[in-house]
Amino acid sequence: MKGYSFNIIFSKKCNQNCYYCDVWSQNISNYKTTIDIDHLNKVLDMFPKNLMVRINGGEPGLLENIEEGVDTLLSHPNVDNIAIYSNGTVRYKKLDFINYKNVFYQEHLILDIDGRRINKFLDMDFDPAYKYVIILTSKTTESLLNNYDYFKKMGLFNNNFYFKILVNKTISCESYINKVKTLIDKITEDTGRSLSFARDVVSRIQNNKTNSQLKKICASFPYNVYVDFESNKIGHCTMVTSKTTTYPLTKENIDRNLKGILFCEDEACHNCYTYESNMQIVKNVLSGNPINYIYDDSIKPNNILW
Repeated sequence: MKGYSFNIIFSKKCNQNCYYCDVWSQNISNYKTTIDIDHLNKVLDMFPKNLMVRINGGEPGLLENIEEGVDTLLSHPNVDNIAIYSNGTVRYKKLDFINYKNVFYQEHLILDIDGRRINKFLDMDFDPAYKYVIILTSKTTESLLNNYDYFKKMGLFNNNFYFKILVNKTISCESYINKVKTLIDKITEDTGRSLSFARDVVSRIQNNKTNSQLKKICASFPYNVYVDFESNKIGHCTMVTSKTTTYPLTKENIDRNLKGILFCEDEACHNCYTYESNMQIVKNVLSGNPINYIYDDSIKPNNILW
């Protein structure tokens, strides 16, 4: 099965202010707190079938009718699966939909790690049923290295923990990328996990070398394209929403995006090392398939992380 994956930002409102995030720092004056269900259905009608819709934010758990929004997504004929990214608020509120069959819940519960102290947003245990994102800031990277055996015993390097390198948001890891590589190497050696995407990013930063071909493909067929319900626009990349190119949310622009002719390299791309893409995307488009990012049986929806 092949499908198209995109992000929905219903609201940029958040109950946290992570120092490495550029969403909350935009000082948006008019956050939305509810989902316009009629508008949601109209937007979904504009997209092709076999959708993987990723609910981003802001914090989805703050939306007053998030349950209705999830039910609407899952009942729409164009939607196969949805992924929800939360800082833990969704699970803290015990919202049942995170355990639905076609819902893949992923959590950014950790602000950072300082020594052996894990600074969480909410006082909750990690549940092996869900995936967790750990942002490799300088403090967190050094803490994981200095206390490696301690965190290994805790299970922090198991398959349900994903390590993210943020070099194109509000922080850069170019000054400590060697420590990031050491950490990734240790985790790979101990667990057998490939962590191939993180390795690719590390390699590009260490070599200060951009794969211009893949970068152009990523720019034209962005993996992190998003629909912004606050501005009613389609945006280039959720990685840096403050600098990304946006266009009015219309059927014409969605079709142009699917064909790879809406977006191109912009300000958010210039210093980006986390771009990702593959030649199969181009081959699909050249063969007449209007598909941006594809996922299939070899790329499980539960592995599509933000």
